[in-house]
Amino acid sequence: MTATQWDQILKLLHLRAKDLLNKAHPEYQRLIAGKDWDEEGWLNILVRHPYLIKSPIAIFRNQAILCKTPTDILKLY
Repeated sequence: MTATQWDQILKLLHLRAKDLLNKAHPEYQRLIAGKDWDEEGWLNILVRHPYLIKSPIAIFRNQAILCKTPTDILKLY
């Protein structure tokens, strides 16, 4: 996915890029933690390291949700 696509998804979710990331993941700790990132930097992290996202994202029509539990997907209806 591109940075533009991630930006659009983040707007649908009403979240920031860093809110999507699993901060306990060793790669997050090694590559990202403790550094100062601007908005473009956070978007590039999502592009290059999508495996760091903590939960699946469901998108339906013009809505999106971060599915922390399996039943969260029902919120799209």
